[in-house]
Amino acid sequence: QAFRKLSVKLHPDKAVRSNPNADKAELQRRFEEVRSAYDAISDADSRALYEMQGFEGAVNAKKNEDGSIHRTDDAETSVEVSLTEAYSGVKRSITVKRRMVCRGCKKGTSNWEASGNVCTGCSDCPKEVKNVNVQLALGLIVQQQQEVESDERCKDVTQEKVFDVEPGSADGELATTFARAGEQKPGMIPGDIKVKLHVRPDDRFVREGSDLTTDLRISLKESLLGFNASITHFDGHTVHVSRRGVTSPYARIKVSGEGMPVRGTVGGELSPQYGDLHLNIKVRYPKSLSEQAEDCVRDTLPG
Repeated sequence: QAFRKLSVKLHPDKAVRSNPNADKAELQRRFEEVRSAYDAISDADSRALYEMQGFEGAVNAKKNEDGSIHRTDDAETSVEVSLTEAYSGVKRSITVKRRMVCRGCKKGTSNWEASGNVCTGCSDCPKEVKNVNVQLALGLIVQQQQEVESDERCKDVTQEKVFDVEPGSADGELATTFARAGEQKPGMIPGDIKVKLHVRPDDRFVREGSDLTTDLRISLKESLLGFNASITHFDGHTVHVSRRGVTSPYARIKVSGEGMPVRGTVGGELSPQYGDLHLNIKVRYPKSLSEQAEDCVRDTLPG
């Protein structure tokens, strides 16, 4: 709306009609400046480029045929978490090292292209005057102004990026995307940094989608008469399982709602959703039986 008002005010034809003595050439120049400024910040990518590389960088942006701004390549990295951490969720961080462009680069793409991807404008970056602490004597520290290298100079910057691994995240999934956090080049939007997950296998549980599978070992007596068992889950809570009567070896028991959380459902307004826990029954057979036990089995069991 502000652009429309200003463009109407500065439009050469309309301005001359309201003020015949106005300099039409000057009005045309100012009108073009306003229009260029509007074009430079008219969409999200243009505004981002303007914030990073200034007006010159936005105006000199490299455009595709569809009008979108060229982007540098996306980068991909991975982080490793345990299955326990994937169950409960955890904070992780990555270290990003990327190139930041200076004012010399921002003046236009010619500085960059003419030198074979080496910025010739960096030598133009003026030094900055900053207040620094200087120790003149033991216990005597004063502030003095000194010239230091400009923060605008092309440089490699190392940053730590922190993100959340959501409960229920799976191996190979995209954990997060840091938009426009990649390498900078003049007149181009930095690409994204994508972080993928590698979930280490667990010693006790095997994951299948949102379900978990583990072995439950019971004695021969328990397989014949029934059992009460407990399993400690990833977050420390106990899953109780009971069975009456005969449980066959290699039977599979399902405990509903005790699997992995479904990603995106924990911590929201709705109730969290979980997969199921499957127990593979493993029967521990005795290595030997006494004669009395053998007679008891013969007399008791059919077949």
